[in-house]
Amino acid sequence: MHQNESEQPEQRYQELAEKFVNGTITPEEEKEFSAWYNSRQDEAVPIPAGHAAGEQELKNRIWKQIQANTEANKRRGSSYPLFLRIAAAVILVVAAAGAFLYINNQRAVRSFAPVARQTLPGAVSGKVMLTLADGSQVVLDDTASGTVARQGQTRLVKSGNGQLAYYSSGNTGEATTVYNTISTQPGGQYVVVLPDSSRVWLNAVSSLHFPAAFRGERRVELSGEAYFEVTRHPAMPFIVSVNGVQVRVLGTHFNVMGYTDEGAVKTTLLEGSVKLSGSKAENIVLLPGQQGSLDPGGKHFSVTQAKMEDVMAWKNGDFHFEGAKVESIMRQVARWYDLSVRYEGNLSNIRLGGIISRRKSVNELLEILEATHQVHFRLEGSTVAVMPYMNK
Repeated sequence: MHQNESEQPEQRYQELAEKFVNGTITPEEEKEFSAWYNSRQDEAVPIPAGHAAGEQELKNRIWKQIQANTEANKRRGSSYPLFLRIAAAVILVVAAAGAFLYINNQRAVRSFAPVARQTLPGAVSGKVMLTLADGSQVVLDDTASGTVARQGQTRLVKSGNGQLAYYSSGNTGEATTVYNTISTQPGGQYVVVLPDSSRVWLNAVSSLHFPAAFRGERRVELSGEAYFEVTRHPAMPFIVSVNGVQVRVLGTHFNVMGYTDEGAVKTTLLEGSVKLSGSKAENIVLLPGQQGSLDPGGKHFSVTQAKMEDVMAWKNGDFHFEGAKVESIMRQVARWYDLSVRYEGNLSNIRLGGIISRRKSVNELLEILEATHQVHFRLEGSTVAVMPYMNK
């Protein structure tokens, strides 16, 4: 018996969706799946077989919706990178239940109490403040492109894409060292090009204190989280100081997370090598792919293999969780959306995972998390109460 021709595409793209999730899809299959996905706007990718209860009913409903909108959606399309962003935004892995939940990127959002969120202008968001050596401040978000300020022989220039770059000229060795600070508020990110051409991405609620011109060693002070791409200068080591930890490099790519509410300073190395030191802890050297953490007492560094997708998601505009505790997820949510969090009930055994775009509103994000049937949220102004779903 021949299969109904209308069923063949459904089974084909379901198979490709499962391969995409499992990481077994070939480049040719991914291109086919991308073209199909981009031709539709209102669908959700089906749950892989063998996981969530009631999955077949959900699949049937999804495919009926896709069939009903096929002709209209054929006229819609988007680029391949957008497909990847959409696919990442709709995936939510419920690790506690061992299930994968794929949520429609266009789904209706329940009406939580509204919480204000700053608009994302291009690649950065939120108010970003530059504090100059004399104490004067410049709101970088509101400043036009061009020269922002001068610090001695150094010119500060805001580029067309919103980044701030430092350009030194003349004999800076005789000048007095002056320091600048760039700080981000909740919901804000920023990129700065330092005087040595090193590039720094600042996460939300973070600040970087650095000299307007480097002499000898290149030392900066970090509060919060940042990703560094350091220009190699063997004669001028680059040192990041954060909460009692010093990260020493020559030229490398690494991420440092030192939020005070996280309990540990974590340095993750992507490329090159770094040496970590503390006032009480023995020095260690990290290799690419490793993460070094200093315990709260500051006496011991531990080294683990890093979950790179989790670590670097913020730089790419996403939340990324893999078997994460609810409290860990909510600390990131609170920093990004400027919220206070209150916990009601026992959440210690709940683990969640997935990828959600940080461009979503707080209402949408909580809706997606709640759809796991693991947690429930109640927004009260700028405070969100979190509780097990059964307490809803």
